[in-house]
Amino acid sequence: MQDSFDTQTVYVWDKQNMMGFAISVFRAGPFRIGYAGFPVGGGLNGFDFTCETIEALQHCKQSLKIDLLKIPSSNFHSNTDLPLPSEKTYESAIEGLEDWKLSQISSSLKRNIKDARRMGVQIIDASTPTHGLAIYDLYHKTLQRHGGSLRYSKLYFQNLVQLSCKQDNIRCLLATVNQDIIGFLCLVLSENIAYYLHAGMDTDWSKHRPSQLLIHDAITWSQQESYKTFNFMSSPYNQYQLVKYKERWGSSTKYHLTYTLSLNKVKGSLFNISRYSYDFISRYIIR
Repeated sequence: MQDSFDTQTVYVWDKQNMMGFAISVFRAGPFRIGYAGFPVGGGLNGFDFTCETIEALQHCKQSLKIDLLKIPSSNFHSNTDLPLPSEKTYESAIEGLEDWKLSQISSSLKRNIKDARRMGVQIIDASTPTHGLAIYDLYHKTLQRHGGSLRYSKLYFQNLVQLSCKQDNIRCLLATVNQDIIGFLCLVLSENIAYYLHAGMDTDWSKHRPSQLLIHDAITWSQQESYKTFNFMSSPYNQYQLVKYKERWGSSTKYHLTYTLSLNKVKGSLFNISRYSYDFISRYIIR
């Protein structure tokens, strides 16, 4: 990840209670943006953010050298309530994954999974730099269809694939028909939770239902590996149809909050202006 994003990692540790968290520090032009527990949030050894944590971070902001700190908080495993500005999204997850059954999902999803297999869709693990480039291409096209902002590079996906070949806590799945890559899904595994990190598909192959087969295989593999939760991650606040689709797989939905702690008020304000301007241009002008 450090090679992909030019990041630094800062560790904050409570020696007395033997718990803490990692901050991935990203450079965005002149700004240094920290993300607690990137990419899925959370801390180590049961750590959770409190008002005391925020005060401690403010006291040591000079040594941290971070302009803004993003603090994700999932209502599935945290009761964090911080006096900070926040952004709200919907987060969907299948809890009690050990009891999940294919019979629980809608008949249309089951039919689509059967159709994908009948039409020869195969699920394999990504393993080469070329696979990383193919994933990036599908990711880019998916964002263009939905009007999203481009946040991950070709190098990021190439390194993610490379890491997945070395580490057991990352999987990059590909949906293929013969030699064609028609969809992908990336999983990150942390403690007893499988996180659906990225996914995309080639709409020219939509009748082959690659997305449904990828999700099904990701869920069943996570279940077989004894993970307790399959977390679909958060969806944009204005995409409630996407939330309903995730719930068709047997998930429930709660609010997900991302708090923002400004450790440099001037740079923090300038970054927010720059970010909103970039998002506006990406969505409505450069299409």
